[in-house]
Amino acid sequence: MPTIRKLAALSAAVVVNALLLALPAVVTLRADVFADPRFWLLLILASGLLVLEGRTSCDTGRYQPITRRDTLAHRLALAASVGLLGIYWLGVVCAGPVSWWLVLTGAVMFIAGSLLRGASIQQLGDHFRSDFTVPVHHRLVRDGVYRYLRHPSETGLLLVGLGAAVMFGSTVSLTLCLCILAPLTLLRIALEEQSLLEAFGEEYRAYRRNTGGL
Repeated sequence: MPTIRKLAALSAAVVVNALLLALPAVVTLRADVFADPRFWLLLILASGLLVLEGRTSCDTGRYQPITRRDTLAHRLALAASVGLLGIYWLGVVCAGPVSWWLVLTGAVMFIAGSLLRGASIQQLGDHFRSDFTVPVHHRLVRDGVYRYLRHPSETGLLLVGLGAAVMFGSTVSLTLCLCILAPLTLLRIALEEQSLLEAFGEEYRAYRRNTGGL
């Protein structure tokens, strides 16, 4: 039964995602958007990201934010999601002419970011969350993708945003990614690092010396 509910939720999310991506074209009466193969490619890739995150993420609702830092973390996560949607929208309505290899490059970046984000969520399992409170008895994860990157989920999100902007050849979309999504991501990383240092101390300092942030 839980599996059926999860499948239904994922299906509904994919439908809502399709409607959201089509919204700018409908509002601006840009029927030509639907004739652009890049729109349909984005729709497939964005839906794949949703499904991947839905399949790998776990229920973390029992962890409630208990500090101002955690509340800020939830707001940053929401702002990043809105920023990513804005990158999609600007890419769709402000698309420029690009060569096929640039579209392919953007698509590869998008897929790589999705897989990296999905892998990080799956590896953390029950400990993946949007706030910064480290659960009691939580160990510092240093294997898998975390062997090479301290923040693979955030890295994946940036790759997705950059990939969408490159795929559409949209300088406006790229500007939003660099000026809004990137600073939000860096702020989140700074707050997360502070929480991890408080929780793990020297163990995290040693880990940080041997791995990259992004």
